[in-house]
Amino acid sequence: MPELKPENYSLISILVESKLVSSKSDARRVIEQGGVKINNEVVKDIEHTVPADSVLQKGKICFLRV
Repeated sequence: MPELKPENYSLISILVESKLVSSKSDARRVIEQGGVKINNEVVKDIEHTVPADSVLQKGKICFLRV
């Protein structure tokens, strides 16, 4: 049976699990300060979800394909 994958992922969870940030509180701080982009759009909502097949950017040089 194939593994089911969700269509949207929690932004904070992705940042922590990919080790782009050290903790959930660090993730919240980075998001609220405008340091995260999804598909070249700044995200400032900590409850934002990331759609599948997106490019996540933290800062200037950290990229992650979801």
